[in-house]
Amino acid sequence: YLCACAALYHAYPTRLDIALDDYDLDTAVSFADVAKAALVGNFSGCRKENIHVHLSAKRFDGKMHFGASVVFGSPSSAARLCYYDKQVESSGEQPCYRWEGRYRDFKAQQIWDALVDISPQNLDAATNHLAAVVTGTVRFLDRQTLPAVKNLERLAPLAWWVQLVWRVGSFARLAAKKQVFSIEKTITWLYGAVAPTLAVLEDVLEGKDFRDFIRDLRESGRSRHTRK
Repeated sequence: YLCACAALYHAYPTRLDIALDDYDLDTAVSFADVAKAALVGNFSGCRKENIHVHLSAKRFDGKMHFGASVVFGSPSSAARLCYYDKQVESSGEQPCYRWEGRYRDFKAQQIWDALVDISPQNLDAATNHLAAVVTGTVRFLDRQTLPAVKNLERLAPLAWWVQLVWRVGSFARLAAKKQVFSIEKTITWLYGAVAPTLAVLEDVLEGKDFRDFIRDLRESGRSRHTRK
C-alpha cells in the first residue's frame, strides 16, 4: 500500500527507520559484547569517534529497571545503527532488545528502491530484505588478532554477529558512495516536494504575478547553473 501511494504521488523517502526486535532475551546479543566491540574498534561501517554508549533507568512494575544502548554513527550520518533495551525504553510494554537502523538521503533511497522492486504479495521477501539491511549496517569483525590487516575480507567476524546474521538469514551492505540521481529521480522530486508549494504560490500570487515569479525563478537557476 505504501509503495503504491508513493508511486501515485511521486513520493520518495528522506528517512527510513527499520527495527529488528529480539524477544528471546535469553539468547539475544548481550550489551556487554556490543559495547566491547564498540570500545575496542571491532567493527566497520562508521568512525570510532561516532560511537556512543548510554545507560538508562526507569521505574515500572514497582521497581527500578536498568538498560543500556550502543549507537554507531553520528546524527548526520546517512546510516546509523542503535542497539538498546526496548523493554526499559517502553516501560515494560515491549519486552525485547532492538536493533534499529536509521537511514537518510541516498541510503534511504537505496533501501526504498529495492523494497519497491519486491512484489507486494511477497511479504516475507520484504521483511527479509529490511532485516538484512539492519544486520549489514555495521559489520562486527575481529580487528585485534590481526591489527595490521586492512583488508576487511581477511578479518574474522565476531561469533555473536555470525549468530545474529544466521538467525536473520543474511546481511545486506548498502553502497558507501552517493548515487548520481537520474533525470527521472529529479522529476520525481519536483513532483513530490516542489509541486505542492508551487500550487499554493499560484493561489496566492495569481495570474501575471505568478508567471513573473516563475520566470524570475528560472532565470535565477540559469545564472547559477554550471554545465559539466
